[in-house]
Amino acid sequence: MSFIRRQPNQWILTAVRSSIALFLYSMVAPYLSIYTRGLGATATQLGAVNSVGMAVAGFVAPVVGWVIDRRGVRQVYLLGVALLGVSYLTYGIAGHWTVALITMIAY
Repeated sequence: MSFIRRQPNQWILTAVRSSIALFLYSMVAPYLSIYTRGLGATATQLGAVNSVGMAVAGFVAPVVGWVIDRRGVRQVYLLGVALLGVSYLTYGIAGHWTVALITMIAY
């Protein structure tokens, strides 16, 4: 406990927020594939959705690092949280598996 008390408030806030986000994601993540299949995707299409999402993340990561260096962590972090919210909302209201492709790109 003394270690936590010595930390700045911003660190504590970030640690708590990250822990809550990871906990919630861990509760939802195992069911995303089942949900996407329920929207009508085949196993191959599901793999394509996941692959596109990972490819986009791989290409965007260096750009995001560069933007963080130029703009600062706070602005990029807030943009990331907003995109994550859009991704989850879009996944929740999706009526077809192709919408899941868009959500994976936003995620």
